[in-house]
Amino acid sequence: MTKLEYIVKFNTPAFLGNAFQEGQWRTPPFKALLRQWWRIVKASELLKKSSDPKRVHIEVREAEGKLFGHAWLTDSGKKWAIRGRLKMRMENWSLGDLNEISPSKVKVSHRGVKFPIDPFLYLGYGSVDYDKPTKGIRLKKPPAIQGSSKVWILWGPTLAKGEAREIEEAIKLIHLFGTIGGRCRNGWGSLVLKSKDGGKLP
Repeated sequence: MTKLEYIVKFNTPAFLGNAFQEGQWRTPPFKALLRQWWRIVKASELLKKSSDPKRVHIEVREAEGKLFGHAWLTDSGKKWAIRGRLKMRMENWSLGDLNEISPSKVKVSHRGVKFPIDPFLYLGYGSVDYDKPTKGIRLKKPPAIQGSSKVWILWGPTLAKGEAREIEEAIKLIHLFGTIGGRCRNGWGSLVLKSKDGGKLP
């Protein structure tokens, strides 16, 4: 059995909403993030093997379904479904520990903004709200996740050697470029990974 364990830590607050829109460590967003970066790794490998660029997306989708599970692949005109062979869990699903955001001393001002505003409000629109009583900013639905480390475990009872390597490559990309959760394209939810024993990624 292939087992991969990583320590996850956020560099910036993360807005991972649960059913109550509270920031909570949860597996589903991490699984989605892994799948996104795995597609890049897989597509690159297929193109190196001279796959037809016009069909790469189909090959990636089929490989993804067989590894992560699916309910939509077809064979001889019949649909079939399988469970994913890659499993994952987190150390625990605890709530975040960030209940308020300190306002910035710098203000954002340009043609798209009517009045100079706090950059956290500008970049966190929807998750960070304007607080009229204090004329400051507040989290719309606290808590958010800040800093804190959690163990992220991936394992696959039937992973092939190549599949484990693809997962490790995707993990490296997540470590270098990964952001997750609400407003992640504005830099929120930036994270880093390291191996469970504290060493560098393989």
